[in-house]
Amino acid sequence: LALFAEGDSTLRGLHTLRQKETDRIAALATELKKFNAGIDVEEDALIISPPEHMRHANVDTHDDHRMAMSFALAGTKIEHVTIRDAECV
Repeated sequence: LALFAEGDSTLRGLHTLRQKETDRIAALATELKKFNAGIDVEEDALIISPPEHMRHANVDTHDDHRMAMSFALAGTKIEHVTIRDAECV
């Protein structure tokens, strides 16, 4: 949802996300950049700046079902979003 916000979104207290199926902080940063979002990672925080010009993207799930489900939301507003390995859901 931060891709479509007006202004930056700061998500804090994310330290446990580094210890899940994948390092979700790193994975989110990698995948959000594909849409042209500005990303800043600070220890257990993720700051997301929505892009001025949204790009379509091929999203990698990092073998994590929550990544696939999260980026499915982007596909409702952006054309040509492909979620690779969606079967992990």
